[in-house]
Amino acid sequence: MPYLGSTPNASFSSRTKQDFTANGSTTAFTLSSAVASANDIEVFVGNVRQEPTDAYTVSGTTLTMSAAPSNGINFYVIFKGVEENSVVPADGTISSAKLQSGVLTPAAISSQANTATDFFAIPSGTTAQRPGSPANGYIRHNTTTGFNEVYESNAWEVITSTFVASGGTEVTSGGYKYHKFTSSANFVVSSGTKIIEYLIVAGGGGGGNHAGGGGGGAGGFLTGSTTGTVGTFSIVVGGGGAKVGTTSTAATNDGSDSTGLGFTAIGGGRSQYQTGGDDGGSGGGGMGNGGQSSGGSGTTGQGNAGGIAGASQMGGGGGGAGAVGAASSGTQGGAGGVGLNTLSAWATATSSGASGYYAGGGGGGTHNSPGTGGAGGSGGGGAGASYGTSDGVDGSANHGGGGGGAGGRNGLNPSAGGAGGSGIVIIRYQV
Repeated sequence: MPYLGSTPNASFSSRTKQDFTANGSTTAFTLSSAVASANDIEVFVGNVRQEPTDAYTVSGTTLTMSAAPSNGINFYVIFKGVEENSVVPADGTISSAKLQSGVLTPAAISSQANTATDFFAIPSGTTAQRPGSPANGYIRHNTTTGFNEVYESNAWEVITSTFVASGGTEVTSGGYKYHKFTSSANFVVSSGTKIIEYLIVAGGGGGGNHAGGGGGGAGGFLTGSTTGTVGTFSIVVGGGGAKVGTTSTAATNDGSDSTGLGFTAIGGGRSQYQTGGDDGGSGGGGMGNGGQSSGGSGTTGQGNAGGIAGASQMGGGGGGAGAVGAASSGTQGGAGGVGLNTLSAWATATSSGASGYYAGGGGGGTHNSPGTGGAGGSGGGGAGASYGTSDGVDGSANHGGGGGGAGGRNGLNPSAGGAGGSGIVIIRYQV
């Protein structure tokens, strides 16, 4: 039914009563609850209600009578301001708006005394559903990886036992631990689970022989991340394509694959007399002499194609991880394709990588006079030989660079192509 004014309470309320013993001399009495005003209580002497402030005053829990009540007289107080509502709210009816701001502090809901035996559910979602602007200390379950993770040191980390791993040359720098492998060995995780990053570079291909040889293609270049778990993981570091004799029929060599953690970087393609550049992680450059001009193809996601040999019979540059090999032009052998410099911090920490570059293509050699060999690509690519009797420059070890192409003067002064540089594997994770 409608009401004028405030809606009446939907339940009964009770008031608190306090009895006192009068002795005819005491005027000050202690109340069981503090009150703010004399009007907040009703005082009865001999069952007669007394007038506030005239017959009595209050200060906190002290009731002071203006005259001492007679000995043995019925003397009591009714508290008006301490009513207790007898209503019990129905289940599910208390909203967050009814809670005092700040009452649910972390201390108030601390789990230190939690004796539950079932579970505490935390937020969960895919990697793509991570918070856009996380703060250190955020915890969630990642349904993509299947692990609980915490945001710390400005990165998401798997929550697990202490991660302990060994293998290769170990360096700790800039909040990361690095394991550098320059030869084949094992990476051993003895405890814990952690997100680890990897760099895998294959061996570079050999440069072309005889005269006007194309540059060797760089070894395949792979980077990424995976979950490191307990186990022993074989790391294979691919060798560069070996240097061979100077004759036109001497076969040059592709680089060898590098593998680790289930990933394989493809060896760089060679440049070969009368067959052109091989396919590989990066393709070998086209051969200037012998009527072949095509460069080999690179592997998608790992490297680029070798350069074409022009009509002047100068060798094309080998492909690099960062760019295709350059075509030869005029009296200039093609430059090797540049490698990649996305991991300069890795190179600095582990003392590897030319200025942070890996997997540069070899430069193309010359055939005619005058002629200048092409430059090797940044990342260990060997330079191509100029006209004369010079051999192509070897690719740099543990960079995956392609070998430089041979110079020479056709059959008069044949020379050898440079060997490809060996690969490298680096693993790192936060500490």
